[in-house]
Amino acid sequence: MKKNFNVPFRNWKGEVIVAPVKNENGEETYKPQIIGDIVGKVLFEVIDNQSIQLSGEEKLRAYRVACKIGKDAENVDIEAEDIILIKKILCPVMAVGGYGQIVDLLEG
Repeated sequence: MKKNFNVPFRNWKGEVIVAPVKNENGEETYKPQIIGDIVGKVLFEVIDNQSIQLSGEEKLRAYRVACKIGKDAENVDIEAEDIILIKKILCPVMAVGGYGQIVDLLEG
């Protein structure tokens, strides 16, 4: 199934969450926090710890999903197994609001 991860996170009021970034002139501006940026980064950087242990196959699957998101966040082809893995990896490291939005995106 195709999913669009190029969606901004929203706060509990429904407002887009923004974060400061520096432009090419070194000036601070603000841009929306994009779900795909966070999901891709977490999947790419996940390491085994007390709260999560991944098999080699799961690590490879997470890497491949992260690369798909990085390549075209608006048109990511994922399978049911990918959704299960994303939820497994993100649950222990995400705040409730962020995790809920990601699960809604995946299951919606």
